[in-house]
Amino acid sequence: EIDLKEAVTGGEKVITLPSGKTLQVKIPAGIEEGKKLKFKGLGAQGGDVYVQILVRPDPRFRREGKDLFTEADISMFEAVLG
Repeated sequence: EIDLKEAVTGGEKVITLPSGKTLQVKIPAGIEEGKKLKFKGLGAQGGDVYVQILVRPDPRFRREGKDLFTEADISMFEAVLG
């Protein structure tokens, strides 16, 4: 599970596998909820490990595809003049 900022900008996480091994996972910038990252040969008996990405909701932003949305209160003056 990562936060929205990490999903947008990318980053790195260290996770612990059920076998007790730790794995450094590089999160690519722009990754979307539900995507899976594959690590060959790191699973049980030389199998593959799949890490599914879950993005925690952010109270300030809403993500739709590659777009971020937020709401802000502005005055009529700001709306007219930009």
